[in-house]
Amino acid sequence: MKLIIFLTLFLFSTIGLANNSYAGTLNSKPDLEIEIDESNFEFDNQLFSNFNNRRSFNKKRFKKRKNFVIGAGYNYYLNSKEKENLSLVSTKLNNYPCLNIGSILFDHFYVGIEYSSREVGFFEARIYTPNVDNFSSSSSSSINLYLSAKAGDDIEKYAVGYDYFINENFSINTEVAYYFWSDRDLIYGAHIGGIVIIGPLEYYSENHSDLQFSMKIQFHF
Repeated sequence: MKLIIFLTLFLFSTIGLANNSYAGTLNSKPDLEIEIDESNFEFDNQLFSNFNNRRSFNKKRFKKRKNFVIGAGYNYYLNSKEKENLSLVSTKLNNYPCLNIGSILFDHFYVGIEYSSREVGFFEARIYTPNVDNFSSSSSSSINLYLSAKAGDDIEKYAVGYDYFINENFSINTEVAYYFWSDRDLIYGAHIGGIVIIGPLEYYSENHSDLQFSMKIQFHF
């Protein structure tokens, strides 16, 4: 009888310890899963924060240009003996104030016209480099570099220049161009409406190339 009671108590105690060990194992498992989930959540937050920081940096560094530009300034053609001896150039290569108006397409391409006070007009196209902002705590300036080509009135110009932004709406434009000029004139024979009526048709032609500088104040909107 004592043996039976002893065996019964021994079995109950063994079963109780096994149940406690199993419960401990079950209870420890969710704690491990919670720790893993929290670490994943922190890692995802860090990636999301880094992504937002990069987007914010790119927005500050690469700023979209305004769509329309109006400017006024002065064109200066270098004087030379060759230019002074030209007989057909008249006033086309003289230094006069100028006005430009145009539009920026796709943030990199400028298309517009340039008009001088002596009725000299040009069609102008520019290609801008990526707009990298140089804004800092001590300066609010930015520089936009470009290449340009102009054509009109027997003159072609190929230039490099930049817009130096004082603020978001105003810039100082500086440009250095290499230009080609050519023209011809009838020197023998009379003609009416392009038809020669006396003598053979002969032309006198001239051409000239040199440097030209310009500076303008531009308004962007």
